[in-house]
Amino acid sequence: MRSSFTNQADLFCRTTWPFWAASLIGRWSSLPYAPGVLYPLVRIAPALYGWAMRSKITRLYGELRLLEDEMERTGVNRNDLQLAAQLDRLEQQANHIKLPPGFVSQLYILRDHIALVRTRLEALGRATTHPRRLHPSDDDDENRTSKTMLAAR
Repeated sequence: MRSSFTNQADLFCRTTWPFWAASLIGRWSSLPYAPGVLYPLVRIAPALYGWAMRSKITRLYGELRLLEDEMERTGVNRNDLQLAAQLDRLEQQANHIKLPPGFVSQLYILRDHIALVRTRLEALGRATTHPRRLHPSDDDDENRTSKTMLAAR
């Protein structure tokens, strides 16, 4: 919305100046309104950027919480290897998130929390979450003897 002063200035410019000059002055007459529009955008842009970066981490925290709730709710009836696989997938997602340096500390805290849930899962004796141990070929005798030899060291 332009004021009546601006409209009068446009009318004066159109009647006095050539078309190209009047058009240029008419465009410039709305320039004083630009800071009134740009200032709120400049003030809110960093907050929106911070929110977008934190939401990447918060989404993973939500998935971790759902996994933890499911682990507590289902007890022994649930397929524990599936819980371990979901935890591994969540850890892989956390490892591949791209964040600016100011938000990396929150990502490290998330990784610590994932490790804490993994430790709780293993402490309950419900599953081993190491991917090599989940493979069916780990059950043969040769692998068992090599594992015991490595564990003895």
